[in-house]
Amino acid sequence: MDGSHLVVHGVRGLAGPDLITIADVVRAETPARRVGALGGPALTEDLLAGKPGVLVCGSAYDEVNRAVESAFGSRTLRLYSTNDLRGLEWASALVGCLAVGIGYAQALDLSPGLVAAVISRSVAEASRIAAAAGGDERTLLGLGGYGDLLACIAQKERPEVKVGAALARGLPLAQAVASAGLRVEAVELIPRIVAWTEARGVRAPIFASLARLLRGETTTDKLVDDLMTFER
Repeated sequence: MDGSHLVVHGVRGLAGPDLITIADVVRAETPARRVGALGGPALTEDLLAGKPGVLVCGSAYDEVNRAVESAFGSRTLRLYSTNDLRGLEWASALVGCLAVGIGYAQALDLSPGLVAAVISRSVAEASRIAAAAGGDERTLLGLGGYGDLLACIAQKERPEVKVGAALARGLPLAQAVASAGLRVEAVELIPRIVAWTEARGVRAPIFASLARLLRGETTTDKLVDDLMTFER
């Protein structure tokens, strides 16, 4: 590999306690400088089945976005692009975490209005976090953020959603993760995001509630009460 290569990843994670983006890890560990990331609401099963879907490619380099669109774009897969690579990477990671909460809320058969409140307030919170990390908060309002989280409502097989649903059924965390069948970055990432926001004075009550849920330190009634009484 050398500086002529374009490197694009699809990891919903952030590295270490400082939450370094995967693109920054690639830059640090390889000669590649023209890097990008994939995000958005598409699922592997849908892509493999050829169902119509959309993805977002983020890169500071237009040629990276064009290369990804040329390689993957088709009649059944639409590629959107953004130059806000950092915002897209944080959006993908944050939405992966929030999807646990969506799965939990749906499994409890909460009202559609309350689920809508969870989504709306979650995106607002994620926007604050992404902006504090140097991303554009507007990226969270597009397909890489809001669109990705909205898709969770119908994506019952999404690993993060399955973990949330399993927790709502009372399974311990280890069994809930096993039920997903795949590695779920969000389980390890949520407490690191909470620590990161607390260290920087970024208000993130929903993520704090998710962390307590993973630790088994809260109840369903308390979570719903928190949602109804959080400051806006």
